[in-house]
Amino acid sequence: MAETILLALLYAKIKKYKIKPLFKSWTIYPVIAFEIIYLIEQVAIFSGNYEFIGFTKSLNPFYFSAYLLLVFKYDIYISSIIGAIFMLLGGALNDIAIKANDGFMPVYPTSSYLTGYAKPESFVLMLAMYALSNTKLNVNRYIISSLLLATFEYSVRMLPITYGVHTILNVIIMIILICSINKTDIILAIKASLITTICLFILEGLNTLLLYFIFKDRLESIILNTMLKTIYVLPSLICFAIITIIYYSKKKDKFRDV
Repeated sequence: MAETILLALLYAKIKKYKIKPLFKSWTIYPVIAFEIIYLIEQVAIFSGNYEFIGFTKSLNPFYFSAYLLLVFKYDIYISSIIGAIFMLLGGALNDIAIKANDGFMPVYPTSSYLTGYAKPESFVLMLAMYALSNTKLNVNRYIISSLLLATFEYSVRMLPITYGVHTILNVIIMIILICSINKTDIILAIKASLITTICLFILEGLNTLLLYFIFKDRLESIILNTMLKTIYVLPSLICFAIITIIYYSKKKDKFRDV
């Protein structure tokens, strides 16, 4: 649920809630520790190693107990009950999926390999577009724009064209979305899309350079493997997301409403 926590923190920032006190209490850190363990599990799954699942399954009682620390600390009993109901519902749906697949959970990330991405890149790109075009974030329009961008990016990747053309088309799509849905000035939108693309390229380049020093001769095989490429380029996206959120948080009071 790491992505859920990140989205909650982002929403809290947008709503101008104070999140620093959360990290001043020790009760949040057991949750973070377990999330890191489960993130390692996801990497193992993407690498085709499912043996780690047995170990993490034994940690489930401790994992859920870690969240109880936050419930007792902040007296969030009603919201925790609602969340528990949805978790039980999700567990029931998992059981249905397991029974429908002869007792096995279909965890192989086929759709991620097909698209070439297993990350919320479109949401980060659209937030960067908001920040660099001086547009105040509207949650509904932001979500719609991000989902549309993800859909169009997927469609563009399926086209039989070279990578450079893919990039140009994605830049054009970002400009159209930010202007049509969010009513941003066209000049600001063009500047924002170009800066966003360049910054992402620079971070991906630095990430690739780091991978070269780590893996050296094995780097080419990693790049050619969609699954491994998806995993190993995540650091650049995470860095870009952090930079974007910090920039937007500092500048949002000066942005215009849409």
